Parts: sequence; C-alpha cells; structure tokens
Amino acid sequence: MVVEDYPALRMALRLLLEEQFQVTICTDGPESIEFVKMNSGSITAAVIDFILPTMNGDEVCASLREIDPTIRLIGLTGSDTAVFREPLFGLLRKKYTSHKDVISMLSAAVDESLRLKGLDPIAAKSPSSSGR
Repeated sequence: MVVEDYPALRMALRLLLEEQFQVTICTDGPESIEFVKMNSGSITAAVIDFILPTMNGDEVCASLREIDPTIRLIGLTGSDTAVFREPLFGLLRKKYTSHKDVISMLSAAVDESLRLKGLDPIAAKSPSSSGR
C-alpha cells in the first residue's frame, strides 16, 4: 500500500512497484486506515508519506500499527527535518532514494511481514499465491 497525496509521485510509485507487488494507492490517512480495516491481515507493507492532508504520516503509522501490528511501515519524506516517532521498518528520503532502494526495502518489508503472519515468504510470492 502506498499513502501519498501528490498525484505525480503516486503514479510514479505505482508504475515502479506494480511489476513486483500488488499495489493499493491511498491519498490520505483516513482512506488508508479504512482500507486496512476492510482488508485486515492482507496488507504486508505500507509506504507512507510524512506530510499528508488531515493526518501526518506518523499518525497514520500509529493507527495502522494498532489495526495490524504485522504491517511493515516505511516512511517517505521529502523533508530532512521530518521525524516519524512511530518505529519504522525503513525510511525513504525522496531526494536521495533510488528505484533499486525502494524495491529492495519493500521486498524486505513484505518478507518480514509474511513471516510475522506465519507465512513462508517464498511460497506466498509464488504465481499461484494471491498475497499482497
């Protein structure tokens, strides 16, 4: 899942990630929280922008963690001063992160989440699997 309010970045992340992952895009915190509630247990990782309308990324992380503690949370920020207080699996800085870094971090986050859910990451990613 990607939580990002900026349309161009949402589209870029979708294009980058959808070749290897099932991608759900949410434009703000409340939308992402509602999606996770409705799809409890099926979300493995979330890339969450820090600056969002209505709620900041840290508040979104806290809410998602409360709903499903197995979701691995990856912060995304364009600011050098943004501080996520919630523990994150990783932090991506928009200015300094390569496509390879995004894919690598998300792959590791998905694997860890699957293990926390009691699933084998290799089996869950097989073509016959429908895991997110």
